[in-house]
Amino acid sequence: MKIKFTDNQIRELQTCGVPKGLLSSTTIDTKFLLSSYIEVGENDKIVGKLSILDQTNTCKQLATIHESKPNLYILNSTLQLQTIRKYTVPWFYNCIRYSKSNSNTTKGILPFWHFIDSSFNDNLLNILLNKDDTVSFKEYQPTIVLDGIYTDCSGNKLDKLRDILNLATDHSIILILAGNLPFSFCLNKLCIKPKNFIIFNETKNRTVL
Repeated sequence: MKIKFTDNQIRELQTCGVPKGLLSSTTIDTKFLLSSYIEVGENDKIVGKLSILDQTNTCKQLATIHESKPNLYILNSTLQLQTIRKYTVPWFYNCIRYSKSNSNTTKGILPFWHFIDSSFNDNLLNILLNKDDTVSFKEYQPTIVLDGIYTDCSGNKLDKLRDILNLATDHSIILILAGNLPFSFCLNKLCIKPKNFIIFNETKNRTVL
């Protein structure tokens, strides 16, 4: 998969919050990054299991995420975090183009690439809580990419993530999740069991114990 954007496309992506560092040209070959995955939790109980086929199917779904029903996609990595972030950008750009061609889209209602930090304020959360008069998601629910989350995060950052996920159930969401034990994080800290999971790492047949 070759990724290259024009100057105009880069401006569109940056307007929607995509970090400049993710917009350089690159080539990503998923067959070297996807591997089967089993995650074992307490009492040797399997809490998550992924085949390469499962993840390949999720990759295909991302290509049409802009036209799909609302869903949650978890993209996880430890060694290849920057790669999986760059992999997300072309699908995010498809969402931008789709939003601009949608008759229900008004100015300011475009996909969000949103970095969740540890501060007490959050502009995306304010929109979802109808506290921002300049943007409304009532007529159109754009795709949201949530970035900046690690599996060992806690406190205010984790609280904001939970709130956004609870309030944005009518949006398609891509959560870029860094760190180990992604299934345990989703089950124990978010109380969810996502069906759409992709894990990028170079080690084949990786088992986390």
